[in-house]
Amino acid sequence: MSIKNEHEGKEIVFSFKEGIAYPLMSLVGHFKDYVVLTAFMSFIMTVVAVCTGRLLFCGLEEKIEGVFCSSNMICFFVSFLFLICSIGFYLNRWSLISDANYSFLQSIRQKMWRKDLKMTVIVFLYVLLWGIIFGCWYLLVVRRPSPDWKFELSYFLLFSFFILVAACLLLNFVVFKNFVSGGRFFEIRRSFWPIFDNIYKLLGCFLVYFFIFAYLYQICFRAFISELNLAYALICEYSLCFLVCVMSVVLYNSLSYQEKILFRK
Repeated sequence: MSIKNEHEGKEIVFSFKEGIAYPLMSLVGHFKDYVVLTAFMSFIMTVVAVCTGRLLFCGLEEKIEGVFCSSNMICFFVSFLFLICSIGFYLNRWSLISDANYSFLQSIRQKMWRKDLKMTVIVFLYVLLWGIIFGCWYLLVVRRPSPDWKFELSYFLLFSFFILVAACLLLNFVVFKNFVSGGRFFEIRRSFWPIFDNIYKLLGCFLVYFFIFAYLYQICFRAFISELNLAYALICEYSLCFLVCVMSVVLYNSLSYQEKILFRK
């Protein structure tokens, strides 16, 4: 694949095949440390979910003997905040393993408070943007039609605008990844048109991984939902946390691929 620089007046071209392969090939050279890191973080996330009563099984109508479930909003926010912070911590340690050839033990001993804070904010922003898209879409679907066409048009345009802005930021999320890596903040002028020109390839790569992980989540949930007991609840929660970590690393590596092309890294 040839990488062309926009500053030389040439088009920047993404490869669909490399976009699919790069996130996984990045794991090959550090597979052992990656698995240990993922297993370690999944265990911690599962323990916090158990302590706060926010296991996935708690969303079921049937109560499971021995499983603590809480509807307290404080527990919800604590578990959600810890999940976001954990993913931020996890991705920064993965970057040390993949980019600086650190071992698992070396990576978790590193103190990177400022970079961890940046990554946590970026992870929260990513979740927030998806929340805006689905929230606005939901409000458009469930709204009651108004006889006032001006109000109806304004309502539609307002929420459509929010969806469009959030989708644009998600497509150009590589600028935030570049900022965490030490680049300038929000260099969207360098990513907007190349991303737009290659949007079908990038969306294709995203959808491939989206359907793969959706299928894995479905398999995981169905495998353990048949038995409603504490052991199955814990195994299911750990498996789902493991998948969340894998999914976040695949997304991180995908952004690294885009960053490598757009920002010459």
